[in-house]
Amino acid sequence: MKKILISGLAAAMMMGGSAYAVTSSVSISSTSSGVDGNIISADYGTIQSQGTNNASSTNVLWSELYQSITGPDTRVGGVALSPGATQSFSNSVAAGNFYHHLDPDGAYATGCNGSGYSVY
Repeated sequence: MKKILISGLAAAMMMGGSAYAVTSSVSISSTSSGVDGNIISADYGTIQSQGTNNASSTNVLWSELYQSITGPDTRVGGVALSPGATQSFSNSVAAGNFYHHLDPDGAYATGCNGSGYSVY
């Protein structure tokens, strides 16, 4: 039993801290004018994002990463997706809270079916 505990401790020390992914995901229907994914916390590093605007959409869809802060949230990055398009993007970030946002192009616009996610 003593050898098992020691070998388990040694293995844990060699592996160090384990990395795990956290994801903010969201989908949008043609009647929505904008939707937010769940908030994820990140340390300094890179957040990988992707958005898809289905071919059935009638409008351009913005797939964006936002930082949740006190006051108005801040846009970190994003891409405009034509109907039928899928695109990935990445952003280097400082520590904070972030979420994926989908928004049809135009003030209070609709007409997009799609999805997106951001992974830290």
